[in-house]
Amino acid sequence: MNKNIKYILFFCFLYCNFLASQSLEIEELFEKERYEEIVAKETYNNTFTTKELFFIVKSYSKLNRQFESLLLLNKAIPSLVELKDLNSLSIAYNLKAESLVELNKFKEGVLFCENKIVEMEEKEMPYLQELCLKCGILFDRNKEHIKAYKTYDKITKNKIKESITYVSNYAFILASTQRYDEALTYFKKGIDMSYKSKEEGFIGESLHNIARVLIEKKEWKEAKIYLDSAHKNSLAKKKLRDIDVNERKKLYISYYNYYTLQNNLDLAEAVIDRIEDFNKFVYSANTDKRAKKLSTINNRKNILNKKVTVINTEIKIRNEKRLVLFVVLISLIIVMTSWILYIRYKNTKLKYEQILNEQELLSSQMTPHFIFNALSILQGMVLNNEHEKASSYVSKFTNILQFITKDISQSFIKIEEEIIVLKDYVDLQNLSAKKNIELVMEKTFKEKLLIPPMILQPFVENSIIHGFKDNVENPRITINFKLDKNKLHCVITDNGTGLSHGKKKEIKNKTSLATSIVKDRFSILSKKMKGDFAVTIEDLKLKGEKGTEVKLQLPYQIEKMKENERK
Repeated sequence: MNKNIKYILFFCFLYCNFLASQSLEIEELFEKERYEEIVAKETYNNTFTTKELFFIVKSYSKLNRQFESLLLLNKAIPSLVELKDLNSLSIAYNLKAESLVELNKFKEGVLFCENKIVEMEEKEMPYLQELCLKCGILFDRNKEHIKAYKTYDKITKNKIKESITYVSNYAFILASTQRYDEALTYFKKGIDMSYKSKEEGFIGESLHNIARVLIEKKEWKEAKIYLDSAHKNSLAKKKLRDIDVNERKKLYISYYNYYTLQNNLDLAEAVIDRIEDFNKFVYSANTDKRAKKLSTINNRKNILNKKVTVINTEIKIRNEKRLVLFVVLISLIIVMTSWILYIRYKNTKLKYEQILNEQELLSSQMTPHFIFNALSILQGMVLNNEHEKASSYVSKFTNILQFITKDISQSFIKIEEEIIVLKDYVDLQNLSAKKNIELVMEKTFKEKLLIPPMILQPFVENSIIHGFKDNVENPRITINFKLDKNKLHCVITDNGTGLSHGKKKEIKNKTSLATSIVKDRFSILSKKMKGDFAVTIEDLKLKGEKGTEVKLQLPYQIEKMKENERK
């Protein structure tokens, strides 16, 4: 009996050592910034100590995968509540608030903070002031500036109050509550701290915020100095992150406000041109980034497929060696298969929504610079007393904006509605670029059919931007619809310069992006509607002609059928 107890104690000792070594291993990996290895452990092992779990959460955040951090914390917090581990629970609350800030989930963050601050005060939990630091940011970003100010008033620890995070965010809150003199003091203090700690990420934003406060105070000369300093700091950054892009856009808006408030409209208009150029640059950069991201996803998918193959092989070997577990293994396979099918269904649904969002994004890429150009042209018409022309222009412009913000959310729209919006779009592009492009629709059937919205716009846009980039005599885009054996064929033809003319790489990237999104959308609709939809693009120079030809087999619905479905 005593011998058995010794064995049990020995194995317990070994197990405790194993857990300690695993925890130490994850902590060491985190210190060495080997975050990918840490999150890989979470994939294959679901048993971790609370300390290890927090390191995994932080690793996901370091890899900019805050959504996965949030998922882990949402699973862990109920268990910590049951265990009444107030110290670990406080840490988890702080990590969750940090993830909500990084994910820009401000409304969810505000609700979370309102509940947890009260809970931590009532239970006298540790790390309350650390939570107030993050919650103040969430309140301020949700435009609840007074609540943010009161939350920061709860912070008394010098260690927190002397941190650059506190100083920079408190300065912003002071500015939002119109405490401008105090805000300037804290902004300048934040800049000094940034230089001392070599955390240059806060410097440009702080310079910009000082300029904004000075604009509010109408101290124009000093405001211009800080605006120029912030702009110089922004231009010095070789690699622009998303946060840097947003800050640059905000900086240009501040320049615009600076000149507008002083009635210097010429310089204000120059700022608008600069914003347009920057939007084009950001769009091009985002396109390249999306392509690289898709490549990374495919590589990860291949790795996972290989791992699944290895697992299936091991299962097969075990099946052959252990016939006794045959029934159990069959049951497991059924469960796994059901789970995989369920995951595939969810992924397919998610992909479909993503494709629709990308299509909406693609159609709305024209919005930033297009609106500025449109308003500029409209202003010229008004100043030239071209009232009828301006009225027509506003009507077309309104139709397009209404379609982008409302009608594009529908699954199918009338062909005629799609063509009307495209004609308005082409008319506006003609006015903007001083061209005379003609859009013609040809239809060989009488049936009233519905097609997915904005399915043709990317190809019309490619024709205008690339096909008619150079001067073309009598520019023309023809859209021909033909219904043959219950299949809707659409051919988009232009008499432009073709695919082989101009900057090949730029044209290829634009065309392949539009084609890729439409093909993905067709793939989902093919499964949903049990049809075969496709798109091909051909340079007509190969046929000895001029221009580009896009052939599509479109998904469609008959209008009467859709009305019956609604009933």
